[in-house]
Amino acid sequence: MPFETIEDVTSADVAVRVTGRSTGELFMSAGEALRAIMLRDPGRPAAGTELSFELRAVSTEMLLFAFLEELLFHKDADSLLVIPSMVDVEHGPDGASLRCVAIAEPIDPGIHDFIVDVKAVTMHRFSVARVNGVWTATIVFDV
Repeated sequence: MPFETIEDVTSADVAVRVTGRSTGELFMSAGEALRAIMLRDPGRPAAGTELSFELRAVSTEMLLFAFLEELLFHKDADSLLVIPSMVDVEHGPDGASLRCVAIAEPIDPGIHDFIVDVKAVTMHRFSVARVNGVWTATIVFDV
């Protein structure tokens, strides 16, 4: 998987480092990491419906933050696990935007064995950078 848990960042929350060759791939990796943190056996979606959304932000960093918060919003407000299948990120002079196509899977306690409930994305050590052609983000999730 294109992410790893970081042990020395926080003791109460969960920190990860995600990577991608493009910003779209980076965002997909972040979505996979979120699902893997929450579920004992994240697997692929069992069943669901297609969900699409668009977001805009002043920077790629803030767009990733908004993207992860969007996934958490659907979990908490709609009882859906949203699993991105495509994320297209565009960069412009006024910031960044994305279009995401995902599978929205209803949370089912008989299928989804939650390890932790991620409450939010934090700004603690949150970063996005491109180094040697690889996008990397550090994310701390409040659990």
